[in-house]
Amino acid sequence: MTVIEMNHSVLLKLKTLDRVDIKDPNSYDIVTLMNNAQDIIVDELVINKKYEYLRPITESISTLAASFDSSYTSGINGADIIDLSGLAVTANTEYRNYIRSQSKITKTYAPTISSGVYLNNQEISKEELNIFEYNGTNRPIFTNPKALLEGDYLIVVPDYYTTISEIISVVVRTPKILDLTTNTGAYTTTCELPVELHQIIVDKTVQLFAETINVNDIKK
Repeated sequence: MTVIEMNHSVLLKLKTLDRVDIKDPNSYDIVTLMNNAQDIIVDELVINKKYEYLRPITESISTLAASFDSSYTSGINGADIIDLSGLAVTANTEYRNYIRSQSKITKTYAPTISSGVYLNNQEISKEELNIFEYNGTNRPIFTNPKALLEGDYLIVVPDYYTTISEIISVVVRTPKILDLTTNTGAYTTTCELPVELHQIIVDKTVQLFAETINVNDIKK
């Protein structure tokens, strides 16, 4: 559906609400709520790992070692860090959620890898870090680098004998802003998410409006 069609669908569904002396919202208010609904649904899809619905707004971003973040102190020996919020995703969009990542590594021992290969980073919790972090004479050996998030910072920990030269982050970017007429830059007249989600956005928009009305009624 186009944004205009979604707007009409919202108005039709609002007619079914049990409302007394409540005027229909104008198109600007509907589109504002529609964008809020779109954001909520994107976040829910990420939480539930329904990544197949997020492919239109999923990007793979390469970060070379020279651009790893050196200003953020993680307190983890040998960790490589990327500020995901600073990634240049696409024009007019920004980083929103992290999905997964991989590292390009070379290794000097067990086994030796001199040409550089890409390996998936294994997600771990902060409580598991002490198993993989090297300290003093503790030099753990493991194949896949370990990764965890601290806010918007991706922390990748290789073993003692591994050097990471590149990290590829697979992320969800912000969807373009829904608009009735503007279809350039950060705005779009057709929702970027799959068609099967458009009606869900409409339903969520109606729900948000109904909740707003209830709050206003309580205030009265």
